[in-house]
Parts: sequence; C-alpha cells; structure tokens
Amino acid sequence: MPRFARHFALATAALLSLLLVACGSPVNQENFQKIVNGMTQAEVEDLLGRPDESSSASLGTFSGGSSTWTSGDVTITVQFMNDQVQFKQFTKGTDGEQ
Repeated sequence: MPRFARHFALATAALLSLLLVACGSPVNQENFQKIVNGMTQAEVEDLLGRPDESSSASLGTFSGGSSTWTSGDVTITVQFMNDQVQFKQFTKGTDGEQ
C-alpha cells in the first residue's frame, strides 16, 4: 500500500472514531453530574432518555420510585420522591467500581 494511502486510511479511521465518540450515549459521567436534587423525572429523562428499568410506589400523598439507565459498563440509578431527585448513583465497570 502506498504511503499516502496508508496515512489517508489512518486519518479516516481516527476521524470516524472521533465522530462515534461525539455521538455516544447520554448515559455518561458528564450527564450524571448534571443531575441535581430537586430535578423532576421528566428533566432527567430529557438528559438521559427513557430509563431501561423503572419502578414506583405510592402511599397516601407520597410517591417514590427508582429509574436505571445502562449503557455498556455504565449504570446510572436515580431515586425520586414526589417526582423530584433525592439520590443518584453512578457505577462504571463490571466489578462495581464507582
């Protein structure tokens, strides 16, 4: 393969890799840090998309629930009380590394 063609192929592969990273999942550390107590579930879903798992319960005037988003080895779990974020957790890695 001529030298120019090899450099062109490497540059193209590098550019495609950058584009794939830029179009990556919203389930990441940067978006996790944007989640703050008091946000509504709709605001969190605007940031992360629809959760992969969700559960809820209510008792009288109180309601609560938990939603989980997963992408690759990253998991974000958010707990809501009366539709507001109360707790969040970011987990990366298969060994429970946080």
